[in-house]
Amino acid sequence: RMPDGSLLTVGDNLASAERTQDAVLESLGWVGIAAIIMVLAAGVLAARGTLRRVDAISSMMKRVGAGDLSARAPQGNAGDDIDRIGNGVNEMLEQINLLIADVKRVSANTAHDLRTPLAHLHQKLETAAGRSDIAAAKADIVVATEKVAEILHIFDAMLRLSAIDAGSDKARFADVDLSEIVDRVSDAYRPDIEAAGQTLDVDASERTVILGDAALIAQAVSNLLENALKHAGAGAHIRVLLTLETDIARLQVIDSGPGVSAEDRLRVLRPFERIDPSRSTPGAGLGLSIVNAITRLHGARLSLEDARPGLRVRIDWPLRST
Repeated sequence: RMPDGSLLTVGDNLASAERTQDAVLESLGWVGIAAIIMVLAAGVLAARGTLRRVDAISSMMKRVGAGDLSARAPQGNAGDDIDRIGNGVNEMLEQINLLIADVKRVSANTAHDLRTPLAHLHQKLETAAGRSDIAAAKADIVVATEKVAEILHIFDAMLRLSAIDAGSDKARFADVDLSEIVDRVSDAYRPDIEAAGQTLDVDASERTVILGDAALIAQAVSNLLENALKHAGAGAHIRVLLTLETDIARLQVIDSGPGVSAEDRLRVLRPFERIDPSRSTPGAGLGLSIVNAITRLHGARLSLEDARPGLRVRIDWPLRST
């Protein structure tokens, strides 16, 4: 409104602005459609890639199911869930292969260890059956009986190892004095050790209470002394030490024999493993594996070390919490 009361009206042609607006909206529409198409295409490509990886894992699992344990899932670099699943499956298959190889090794070693006494048993029984001399036949039967006892001992050790690994013996856990067990078992082995031309020193005077199965702990100490008796050799010096540390009781059985090489120390803890490739030494190769199973059952830590010379077997038992 002008000062004199008249009205001033201003007009403009909006066609150009409307054309600009329509062009912008049209461009945005096309851009939106293109973006949707690109997103859909990317999604389809990603989904196809994911499905190909899933199909590859599925195909691999079918091969495993058919008995091909060498099959493996393809290794990816995406680091996503599918890669984690594939890596987990591969790790599982590696463990399965190790277990199967271990079963084959144990089976072969068991067959080897049983073949000799069974062959001797067959020979002695066959000889006894053909003898006319009753006294000689009885002597052959006595030897055959000893071979049967040897075979039964192997099976008993296998069953014992299986029971320990299953953890069923934890029901008998109670407070036990480790020093008393060490002294008692060492005294039992002293005559055999001295008869073999070896010497035995025991230092386990301090009372040491741990939570465990007294019979299994005694078996572990017995197996360690038996191992030293068999393999340390004549003239060897065997020491049994029991010391108290901050939160553990450290048991050490040390001999001055030939020892065990660093590369063989883990191997001799496995069932039916022996350093002697001919397997001509007495025993079934279960002594240290049973010790290993007993220490695991009690939450203890077993280690084999170089005693310079000889072998040092150390077990760190957790002390009874008060």
